[in-house]
Amino acid sequence: MPSTPPTSRPFPWSKVAHGVVILLTLILADQRIRFTAEHTSNIFTWDQWDIYKPMFAGGNWWRIFDYQHGPHRQGVGYLFTAALAHFTHWDSRGDALLTVVVTVLAALAALALARKCGARDGPALAVVPLIFLTMRQFEAWIGPANPSHGAFPVLLMMLYGLTWFMASPTWRRVVQVVLILFLIFTGFALFAGALAPLLFGFELWHARRSGDARSIRALAVALLLCAGFWVLFFVGYKNEPAVANFRFPYEHPWEYGGFAGLMLASYAGWQAHLWLDFAGGLSLLLLVAFLAVVHGRRLYRYGPAARPASAVIFLLTAFTVLYCLNTAVGRVMLGWRTAPYAPRYVTLLIPAFFALYLEAELLPARLWRYAGLAVLFLVTASAGLFVTPEEKSAVTWYSANRAKWREVYLETGSQQKADAATSPDQGYVIYPADLTPRLQFLREHHLNLFKSDRHEP
Repeated sequence: MPSTPPTSRPFPWSKVAHGVVILLTLILADQRIRFTAEHTSNIFTWDQWDIYKPMFAGGNWWRIFDYQHGPHRQGVGYLFTAALAHFTHWDSRGDALLTVVVTVLAALAALALARKCGARDGPALAVVPLIFLTMRQFEAWIGPANPSHGAFPVLLMMLYGLTWFMASPTWRRVVQVVLILFLIFTGFALFAGALAPLLFGFELWHARRSGDARSIRALAVALLLCAGFWVLFFVGYKNEPAVANFRFPYEHPWEYGGFAGLMLASYAGWQAHLWLDFAGGLSLLLLVAFLAVVHGRRLYRYGPAARPASAVIFLLTAFTVLYCLNTAVGRVMLGWRTAPYAPRYVTLLIPAFFALYLEAELLPARLWRYAGLAVLFLVTASAGLFVTPEEKSAVTWYSANRAKWREVYLETGSQQKADAATSPDQGYVIYPADLTPRLQFLREHHLNLFKSDRHEP
């Protein structure tokens, strides 16, 4: 009998594309880490002096986890910050690098989540690391780095999204309850911590309709625990506005929308013409809000367990709307035409663009899917691969003055002289108040800018 000719196996293009995307993620991560290491110095600046207050006071793990700075608490991110500080002797460069590394981990988690949500293996996956590792967020790395503010909230949201694809409903709910605790207490993830119990509510609604008594009991307990977390969150909570002249309602309430829209425009790199930026950003905000409504309706109709991708997109889009509007309410007094462009907001806008990516991947029509993915690729690549010349100049100015302040202080031991060396012409100060007690504490314990003194007699 004639032998059967061997069948040729198709070339695994999808695996190659996936490998290339992972390689791209690692290359971008390496560049961001190098950028951060190059432009940071071992000296606290502005908010970091306040963020470290519990550690100056020798606070225990709960005081660290529960510590409030601004409108949010520090949560699980601050536990990692404190642990790293212990090993680095409070080296503030560690906070900056931790922020970058956590963002890289969020990007890797997002790649896994995209696959779970139905994204195809292929070149389009390259959009994900471009979204997460955009250089538009450079201030989160080289400024007063606080991993709890944006990086950890984004990572926690990716991990929470992955839980909706767990096989066991019981274990899924257990892990989700723990993550909701972390979301509520960790930076601006508190908005996701407010939305996640709503998904339990959708699930409870469908469990009651189907008569699933076991799920009803489990979900009722989960919702009670979530309510308890919020009660705990508000114990000792203080209303701390972000700006000195905060007022609500604001006398020009229409500026809230302008502020929120320009935040999204800033992420996209649209910073040339105010009214074009406003139109594009507001369109993005309305699109994100529309997706939140669409997927919220699907969850009401089918339940999150049956539509896990909708649960993910709903959480990410609704979170973005709440975050943008909250920021607008808190900071519109700074000026809606300029303040929204601050790079510090960019990290927490990542969920919106990742949700847009997921939505594009799920479009049934191939033409629309390719068009949407192409637009996202162009926007993220053009806006976030590199800092602009103007941003590079600002980064160089900031890092040079920070290093100069440190150098002068170590030479003179005088905060006033260090301020004078950077503030008259440059307009830079390390902190707008007297730091003498805290600097003395650092000197006595050989921490932060004094850690090089550890082996001196």
